Amino acid sequence: MYKKIISITTVIFLALISIIPVNAEDNDCMVTRAELANEVMNVCEYITQEFSLPMEERPVFEDIEKSPFRFRILQAHVNGFMNGVGDEKFMPEQSVSKCQAAVSLYRLMQYLNTKYDCKQEDQPIDISDYNLIPDWGTEAVVFMVSTELMSLKDDKFYPDNSISRIELDEVIEKIKNIFVTDDGERIDFQEFLERMNQNK
Repeated sequence: MYKKIISITTVIFLALISIIPVNAEDNDCMVTRAELANEVMNVCEYITQEFSLPMEERPVFEDIEKSPFRFRILQAHVNGFMNGVGDEKFMPEQSVSKCQAAVSLYRLMQYLNTKYDCKQEDQPIDISDYNLIPDWGTEAVVFMVSTELMSLKDDKFYPDNSISRIELDEVIEKIKNIFVTDDGERIDFQEFLERMNQNK
């Protein structure tokens, strides 16, 4: 009888494990390409306090019409922070890899460094999975890791892993801390739009 109870308990336990995602928290917090475009524009505008009104949409990407972030996607593209995927597609709902995020955030950093005549101290680094980073991402990953804007885990970057919301928020906070050095009022894009509507 005792062995039977243990067997039944084991079967139930294994069944539960098979239906619960291993990293449920991480799976719930993956960042899409559309969300990354929005976040990159948010941090850029928050730092610079330069906003642009929604522009007339140009037919750049054929798959963003239904995205709530279509305007932000166009802004991120026009500003050179993000490119499309393949022919006239952006893949707004596709999750963002750590390498893709590094490239977009690196481009943002290059823009801000040029604008504010700023330079970050980079540290010598050893990325043990460097050979797994695609050529188009090596410069960005090395910069983001060597300046400690992005971190390694077990000396690895894991470029193909999806970036989580927590990881992205941490990088954005670090970028804000570099460039936001005054105590003046800062507004975000939503506040900007609300003020524009009040002034109409």
